[in-house]
Amino acid sequence: WMVYTGGDETRNKSILVINREGSMTPMDYSGTGFYGLTLSDGQLFAGDSSTDSTNGGYLWQLETGSTDNGTAVTASVQLKHQDFSPFVDYEKSLISVYFNYGVQTSGSFTAQLQINYSEATRDYTVMFASGTNVNRWKITPKQQMTGKQIGLKFTNSTSGQKLKLYPPLTYHFEKV
Repeated sequence: WMVYTGGDETRNKSILVINREGSMTPMDYSGTGFYGLTLSDGQLFAGDSSTDSTNGGYLWQLETGSTDNGTAVTASVQLKHQDFSPFVDYEKSLISVYFNYGVQTSGSFTAQLQINYSEATRDYTVMFASGTNVNRWKITPKQQMTGKQIGLKFTNSTSGQKLKLYPPLTYHFEKV
């Protein structure tokens, strides 16, 4: 985990998650303002250096609830865009996208399909049932959605809900 200040932020509200292989995924935890992160005994903590004249700064234990000092926390993750075009003028028409997911409690999240680095986007609401260990979801885009690069962004619509994505994500398309 690494915290940083995004382009339109004044505080460190964005987190970069780096796995053991060195792959990175940016995550945005809206409603937060962290200045540092640390792990202790398998628990994640964040420091907030904003102070008032009485209390000073704060230390938060993360991933324990759905609010940050009373503000609802939602999460989003942007996956790497897949480049399906080895040639300049080659576009594909997307037929469907499949992904596997798991959840703990009922709720919903938004899957945003992005074409050509957000040149065209479309949101899909995915409802999940309580106690879903693993399920498979299919996104069927509009027939007119064609592009060279295709990406997905997932946003947690209900604060406090955790969504687990399991590989593989599969894209099904045809030549235009």
